[in-house]
Amino acid sequence: MKWTKYLLLMLILAAAIPTRAQDRVEALKDSIRSSFIVADRFREVFLHPVQPRTFKGVFLSGEPDVIKLIQTIPGVSTGIEGTSAYYVRGGNFGNNLISLDGTTLYGASHLLGLTGVVPVDVVDNIRFQVGGIPAESGNFTASHIMMESRNGSMVQPSGRFSVSTTMVGLSFSTPIIKEKMSFLVSGRYSPLGWEYNKLRPHFSEGIPAPDSLKTLVADLFGKLAVKTGRNGELQVSSFYSMDAYRFSLTENSTDLICWQNWLGQIRYDNRINDRFSLKARVSANNYVSLQAIVRDEVNPVTLQLKSSIEEIHADVQGKIVPVSGRSWQMGLETRLARFNPGAYKQTKRQNSDFGIDNTRIAQVYTIYGYFERQGALLDYLFSVRGNLYHSNRLTRFDPEFRTEIRWHLISGLDVNATFDHLVQYYHTLEGIPTGWSPDVKVPSGVLTPPEKAMQVYGGIQWEKGPLLLTTGAYYKYMRNLVYFMDAKALFSTTVSSWETKVDVGKGLSYGWEVQADVHLANMEGTLAYTLSKTDRAFPQLNAGNAFPAKFDRRHIVSASGRIKFCRSSRFEHGPSTLVSYFSGHYESLQSGTYPALILGMPSTDEYYESLATRRYYSHPNNYRMPYYFRWDIGYYFDWKDNRITHHLNVGIYNLTNRHNAASLYYDEINGKWKQLSIFPIMPSLNYSFTF
Repeated sequence: MKWTKYLLLMLILAAAIPTRAQDRVEALKDSIRSSFIVADRFREVFLHPVQPRTFKGVFLSGEPDVIKLIQTIPGVSTGIEGTSAYYVRGGNFGNNLISLDGTTLYGASHLLGLTGVVPVDVVDNIRFQVGGIPAESGNFTASHIMMESRNGSMVQPSGRFSVSTTMVGLSFSTPIIKEKMSFLVSGRYSPLGWEYNKLRPHFSEGIPAPDSLKTLVADLFGKLAVKTGRNGELQVSSFYSMDAYRFSLTENSTDLICWQNWLGQIRYDNRINDRFSLKARVSANNYVSLQAIVRDEVNPVTLQLKSSIEEIHADVQGKIVPVSGRSWQMGLETRLARFNPGAYKQTKRQNSDFGIDNTRIAQVYTIYGYFERQGALLDYLFSVRGNLYHSNRLTRFDPEFRTEIRWHLISGLDVNATFDHLVQYYHTLEGIPTGWSPDVKVPSGVLTPPEKAMQVYGGIQWEKGPLLLTTGAYYKYMRNLVYFMDAKALFSTTVSSWETKVDVGKGLSYGWEVQADVHLANMEGTLAYTLSKTDRAFPQLNAGNAFPAKFDRRHIVSASGRIKFCRSSRFEHGPSTLVSYFSGHYESLQSGTYPALILGMPSTDEYYESLATRRYYSHPNNYRMPYYFRWDIGYYFDWKDNRITHHLNVGIYNLTNRHNAASLYYDEINGKWKQLSIFPIMPSLNYSFTF
């Protein structure tokens, strides 16, 4: 399978979001030769509490999306426009961890990265951590998005219906035993396939789009909460999501792409007294991605490429508060995971003729703890984790250390510092940088040791009335980074031998971050800026010399604002806007050509005339794409009608219709490099009512 097929599918999905499809492909110039975010602690960012009506910005898919908000925070670089890929302080996308109620969510995107799989209906609060990481979080080296689900109502039934450009959703909660037991259920479905098939006859003839597209995009969440005793609570929850796309680009050939998540969890929390609390959790996680091609209707042949993770996770932790302002926490954690990356099967007439199985077992046993002290002049936290890892022929022990300090200089002015030494045992083999879920995940092994990162941060935080200013600098060194040397192989059967295409190297990132927030009674705004530099170095690339990371965006600027007009207690409305500017990402561009010589062949004129031409690249990521600019505007309306609350959010994505470059490709016919742009000016719509 070719990676270009999947970029084309993104264009197809963009066309189905009601707008005329854009197939504008621009030749490069001749210069090319041959939401509301509050900073907490240090660089931790909280969105608390999170409610559906809180998200009043403009979203490409129409669906409120946590990751799209995260992409506007300092230190975060985005991948391809409009997608869920994000790169934190020089790390890879696979170095980020996303969890729901403490259970890892491996396939976190819907619609090839256009939006997330977890609906905001079920989210109670979100924590985004990039520094000063608490001890209970592990197995990542860049950032952690922690989503906590809400409980159903213990008092009276309630519900919410929503419809957006791409999704339709319904949630309902009810008490089973009043003040004792509640149940919450939420589900969403995307009619994108139906929308596409209705719009397909209106596409221009230049778009090589399939005549029909079949999709199944949906998610379902359920949670039972039971109060036990005075301060105890038992929670049982389950989450499932599915993305499946079936289309044909050529005769006698049908393509299928799909991925799915299933998470199940039992959790018990109990605050035994004012000094001691206890938490315990057992969870199971099953993630599967599948790519398949069916060829020749007369003599069917099915080529299937499948990757999966099955994981069982358990942890228990206790917290002691001996005196006010001081606390100790200890915990034990275990993970047992079965990986099967790049399993390949070829079937003819329902008979399996050939197959490759790559099953591997990974085990992680962890003990962790931290001590925290909060004082009038100084706050500090020290965390430590000890990890015992075993997989196939590799057994090793890795410690982790995290520290954070805050010095209260004067009222409203703090000096912050963090240090993090992190270890990650699961690698991600990245294909197209969209943040979508078919990227292959593999365990650490003899040839691919655990990734490690050492990060330091220092800065200040000043708060004066409605103004909050945070600024600081970071330095991050990364080891054992995994580079998949042929990303196209992720969409072919050769991924079954992925270990032969992996190089292990190092990375370095440093930068300056600043964010200013203003919050008034009827207005709020945020200005964020990042100045950074990120390099990579791999033994088998560029003679081992350092080269820029693909998404090393030197300058990243984001400005957002919202105004609230309130005519009465039953009606509220106002505009919102977001302006994004950042340096272009890097691409590998041909620097020249050279003849392909074959040793041992006679040096005749006929031989030299028949030599093939090979492309020469000076080094990976040798060309920076044009800068990215986008301006979004929106307007929201909230009104109450008896017992029903309505919310309407309308907006325009990419108001200036700027054709931001997504990638490069070489036009063999015209002999020119060209850039591909995906998303033109597009509408955004979301309506919901709560009852």
